[in-house]
Parts: sequence; C-alpha cells; structure tokens
Amino acid sequence: GVMLNGVVLADPVFVQSLVKALGDVKLQDGKVLTGKSTAEYLLNTVYKDHALDDTDGVFSAVAKDCVNRLMKGEGARALASLAKNLPTLARYRHFNVYSFNKSLETVFTELGLTANVPRDSVKPQLGIYITEKNPSKVGWYIERSTTVKQTNCESSGPATYHVEYTLTNMLTEEEKEELSSYVTGDWGAYPDRGGSGMETIIFYPPA
Repeated sequence: GVMLNGVVLADPVFVQSLVKALGDVKLQDGKVLTGKSTAEYLLNTVYKDHALDDTDGVFSAVAKDCVNRLMKGEGARALASLAKNLPTLARYRHFNVYSFNKSLETVFTELGLTANVPRDSVKPQLGIYITEKNPSKVGWYIERSTTVKQTNCESSGPATYHVEYTLTNMLTEEEKEELSSYVTGDWGAYPDRGGSGMETIIFYPPA
C-alpha cells in the first residue's frame, strides 16, 4: 500500500565500497569484513561458513551496521569517499538508481546512474545480458571474457563486427564435493551436472 519513489540496486561490490568508506564490519561470529573482503564473503564464503538458513541474517547484519553508521553522522564522510567511485560502480552495474519522478530520473540518467540498454548511436555499445536458468551460486566460479573483431576492415560503409562472449567454469571437482547444492545447483534427476552453469545470454545490438 506504499507508493514507491524509485528503486536503488546495490550488489555486494557496492556494499564492499560502503564498508571501505565506513570502516570494517564485525559479524556476530567474530568474522571481520573489510573494504577488500566483503564482496567475496557475501558472494561465496558466507555459503561455506554458515548454514543456508543463517545467510540472510549475515546479509542483514552487514546492511544494518552500514545503515546505522550512516544515520549516526558518519554518512557525510562516507558519501564523500563514495562519490568518486560512483561513476565506475554505476558503469559496471554494481549500483544503479531509478526514480519515478521524471525530472529526477532525467538527472540520474545524465549522471550515468540509471542502467539502460545501449541507446547512443554516436558512441555505439553492445549490451550483454546474462541470467541463470538453474538457480545456483556457481556464478562466482565462472570467468567471463569478450572479444570484438571488425570483419570488414577493407570495405567502405558502416563497420561490422564479430562479438564472441566466453564463459569458463573454474570450479574444480574437489571444490564441488565440498559445496552444498545451494551453491552448485539442484539438478534433480541429473546430480552429475552439479556445479555446472546454465545460462541464457542475450546480446543487445548497438543503437
């Protein structure tokens, strides 16, 4: 029943930047998260150190700690420290903002804080969207790389390109045996596929 003003998207890489700006976060079990270790912990290590039912509590504790310190007057200093990193965080989709106020959204878009599909025909970009078809946390172990090659170097007219996007699963058999099915994926009747990624990849062509 509450009308939202907008949406803020923040992933563990952004949270790590926030921890770096505010200072370390100490968890209830004594684990200390720093401006260098937070993202890896929240994306992977937490699933090794805690039972599945406890992981949401860890995420909540980190978020609560950061928000509490922001509200206690440390926010101005932290935001100043974050400000210089926001363009990069937004560019790589670690932090994005959408406002339902058209005027404010225009400002966010101009600042590069709102993620969109490629729209600039003067500076063409290719968008690559990935989504998991079998929920897991295997993404941490998948390396991604892109190569772009121009295919009509000697011809006139608009340039054409070949884009190749490669996903390489770096999860070892030894690691797979030590991880829960929540991380490796529940494959039901096909348990031998555990640790595999099933991805849909969508290419958004340049404007």
